[in-house]
Amino acid sequence: MSHPSHSPRLLLSGFMGTGKTTIGQRVANMSGATLLDLDELIEERAGKDIAAIFDDDGETQFRALERYALRSALDGDSPMVIAVGGGALVDDDSRALAKAKAFVVTLTATIDTILRRAGRDGLESTRPLLRVANPRRAVEELLKLRVKAYDDCHHQMATDDLSVDTLAKRLCEHWAGGRVFAEMS
Repeated sequence: MSHPSHSPRLLLSGFMGTGKTTIGQRVANMSGATLLDLDELIEERAGKDIAAIFDDDGETQFRALERYALRSALDGDSPMVIAVGGGALVDDDSRALAKAKAFVVTLTATIDTILRRAGRDGLESTRPLLRVANPRRAVEELLKLRVKAYDDCHHQMATDDLSVDTLAKRLCEHWAGGRVFAEMS
């Protein structure tokens, strides 16, 4: 697998509720990097929140906005932690670009953890993809559809049973220290 050596960009991928933004912020603080939450960038550019984009324009339009935002986020070489939405790297071209320009880590969690963190309100959820009668089944199905994208990364890290500080320290070590690059060569 090819990957950038000591990339100044750390990209956190994974399903909703795995801790991308929370852990990403802590890593950014520890490393002196900037955090860029891709969903926040999309909302700023679109002038509305993700749920409204899904409702008004549909998932296809949201994914187009997401691909454009990801490409612009990966430009440059200043240290940055990029937290992307759970489906951002399902697109093969976006995933290949991310892997070429950043150290891509997929954060994972059990379905129970995901539902607890992301909310399981069903039809009233603020998470567009969980606005269904059976959120557990929706998560199971989405995880099956995204497994290839989540597995195709430089490193994976389970977030269920560790503190944010512990996870952030480990990510900083792997990212800045280059240990994962050496292990994967």
